[in-house]
Amino acid sequence: MKILGIDPDLHRTAFAIIDENRKVEHVAVSKVPYSLKGTEAVIEQINSCRVILNSICADSSYACIVVEGQETYFGSGKAPPQGIVFLGQMTGVLLALSSLHRAISKTNLFCPKPKQWKGQVPKDIHHKRIQGKVACAKTLVHGGIVDKDWIHIWDAIGLALYGLEKING
Repeated sequence: MKILGIDPDLHRTAFAIIDENRKVEHVAVSKVPYSLKGTEAVIEQINSCRVILNSICADSSYACIVVEGQETYFGSGKAPPQGIVFLGQMTGVLLALSSLHRAISKTNLFCPKPKQWKGQVPKDIHHKRIQGKVACAKTLVHGGIVDKDWIHIWDAIGLALYGLEKING
C-alpha cells in the first residue's frame, strides 16, 4: 500500500510516497523560478507537477493521496490573501490531475487544511516529529534537491502520514 502526500507551493511543490510501514519510498520537488509571480508561477508549476505526477504514477497505485488545502492567515509575516488564491488554484489543479490519472482513479483523496493535519505547532518542531515517525534517509532522493527543499518535503511526508492515519482509522 502506498500513500502520496503533496505540499503545494507556487515555487516549490513537494511530493512524498510512503508505504504502510511509514517507510519513505520516494520524494521529489517541482521547482519554479522565484522570478515568476501569480498566474505565471501557477501555470509553470502545474506543468512541472504534471511531469512529476506522470512519472510517479506510471507504475504505482495509491491507497490515498493527500494534497494540503489552503486557508488564510492574519498577522505580520503571513501570506497575502492573493497568494492564498494562487495556492488554492494549484491545490485544485493538483487534486484534479491526481484523480484523473489511471493508476489513482479509484483512490481516496484528502485535502486537509494545515491546522487539520499538523495543528499549530511551529514548523521546526513539527518536522522533528515527522522525522521520528518515518524511516527515511536523505540519500533516497534524486538529484536537484537541496537542503532548503526539505522544508516542503517534510510537509509532504507529514501529509502522507496523515493519509495513512485516515485510511487506517
